[in-house]
Amino acid sequence: MKEVVFVIGIPCAGKSTYIKKHYSDYKKVDLYDYQKQAMSVVDILKSYEDCKQNLIESIKTCDKVVMEHTLLRKERRIPYIEAVRETAEVHLTCVLVN
Repeated sequence: MKEVVFVIGIPCAGKSTYIKKHYSDYKKVDLYDYQKQAMSVVDILKSYEDCKQNLIESIKTCDKVVMEHTLLRKERRIPYIEAVRETAEVHLTCVLVN
């Protein structure tokens, strides 16, 4: 079974460090990589969709995927969780770095 881990938390909480320590052999998908160049609300909204598509493709090609994202609001997590569940049979874990 494939495994997907969401590592969430406030900015600068240590998400990247946690991932390096515990999930270094996982394919990493990071929303920040898509938002670095965002200059408008439209760009930010597009970054969410682009990141979700990358997550889906990563699940299709890798057995272990970790996604780094703040995702603190439930409403922001739901589309990603639904996309994961629609893509494959997975064991889904969410880690909150506080």
